[in-house]
Amino acid sequence: MGMMWMVGTTESVRHDAYTDGPTPSRESLVPYMDEGDVLVGKRRDGSVAFCQRLMNNTFVPWPHPMAEPATDLELPALAI
Repeated sequence: MGMMWMVGTTESVRHDAYTDGPTPSRESLVPYMDEGDVLVGKRRDGSVAFCQRLMNNTFVPWPHPMAEPATDLELPALAI
């Protein structure tokens, strides 16, 4: 799949600025996320393929302004 993963606040992510990452392993970022942080997965071409916000120890979809619908993205659930 070749995605890179970043974490940011809802405000920083809107400006393509991140507080952690990039890294090829999303699992390495999750333990350091705070409530309300946004996990973003980008394809190698820079397009946003995955965007979810951590709310009540659960990841919920979050509408990233640069996100494209990802029909080919199948990821296992993340453990908190």
